[in-house]
Amino acid sequence: MTFYHVVLMWHLVVIAMGVGMTFSNWWNNHLAQNNGDEFQKGLGLQRRGIGKIGDGVITFIWLSGALLLVLRGLGGLGVAFGLKMACVVGITFCHARARGMGERMFREGHRSLLKDQGFMMLGGWLLASLAIVCAIVAFRT
Repeated sequence: MTFYHVVLMWHLVVIAMGVGMTFSNWWNNHLAQNNGDEFQKGLGLQRRGIGKIGDGVITFIWLSGALLLVLRGLGGLGVAFGLKMACVVGITFCHARARGMGERMFREGHRSLLKDQGFMMLGGWLLASLAIVCAIVAFRT
């Protein structure tokens, strides 16, 4: 096993963490939409904590991906790599929007953006899932 393979495994693991975290937060958001104020507040704190961890996960996705490119180069990556990169940009956008909405709701003491935030979380989850498949295809050795 080479260093490249270790980095590839790390890259896939952090993308998988993104899948799990966005699904967890999406489900949390869904539960919050259908429950009372106190329940929503507790779930909001949990989403906020997972979102903060997600900041690091997004960073590691970008760092490990950049390191893979340095180690492997761009040759032969093809369409799957382009689609994977589009997914990662989309994941980053969805995460940033969902975090921004969550911080706004936390700061202003309302939950009016829960449905929009849930849509961003669902989008992030779907994109992260597709990114894993594309990464496997693009970086196969």
